[in-house]
Amino acid sequence: MNTLVQYLKKQQHLSEKQMQLFVSENDAEAVHQLRVALKKIRACYRYLKTAKLSQAVRKKYKHQLLPFFAEAGELRRLQLYRRLLLKHKWQQMILFSESLGSESVRTYLLKQSFETNSKAIHQLTHALEQKAKSIKEETGFLYAAELHRSVIAAIHKQNVDEWHELRKQIKQLLYSYQWLSSNLQFRLLTVNQYKQLDALQEIIGQWHDLQDFKDWLGTEGFFMSTSPAVKKEFAVAWNFANSQLKTSEKKLQLLLLQVSKQKTAAIE
Repeated sequence: MNTLVQYLKKQQHLSEKQMQLFVSENDAEAVHQLRVALKKIRACYRYLKTAKLSQAVRKKYKHQLLPFFAEAGELRRLQLYRRLLLKHKWQQMILFSESLGSESVRTYLLKQSFETNSKAIHQLTHALEQKAKSIKEETGFLYAAELHRSVIAAIHKQNVDEWHELRKQIKQLLYSYQWLSSNLQFRLLTVNQYKQLDALQEIIGQWHDLQDFKDWLGTEGFFMSTSPAVKKEFAVAWNFANSQLKTSEKKLQLLLLQVSKQKTAAIE
């Protein structure tokens, strides 16, 4: 069977499984795994979009999959904030936060949309599977190879303003690698190259989460609270975020340099 078709079927199955787990057990990790499956379906869409998808498929992606992905992402973001505050025992900030107070409402609304979104994802992946059947695997390899070249060029720039976009490019490349057959995978990336790129995107993700957390601290209004306890916790959390960001940036810059050298040697 076409490897891309198999990949799409697997992600559709995983997304439905995680949605069911989230609805039945309110499992926070299921929201994360759901978003991973949706990201992989989105990666397939971005590739297959180059093959001129129908207007109906494009509309379903834009008006159903993307909003659902965004809703799950916002809930996941709040879950991460709460987890971090709980970890450091910043209880007063949890009680003060209005956005964390909306987490239960977002959870309820996401659960209510389960059947509609599950049906939409099934229809979208089925349409993508039909398109994938008509595309040669070598075309997927050429697409991934071009992504590889773009990633290498971006790594050489080492522009902090483009780190998040770089991560998106790397993930698109790694997802593209996953739907290739083993012989094409070997032509695209060695095992070591894949592992290093995966480590790089993971560290960029951690850096971005810290940056996002710091931004949230600044916009949530903790510093305007009349409560000394809230202000005290905020000051500690703010210093924590800044310190962790500096450490993360140093690690990231070092890894970028290392990967840049190895990739240059690999493609010359």
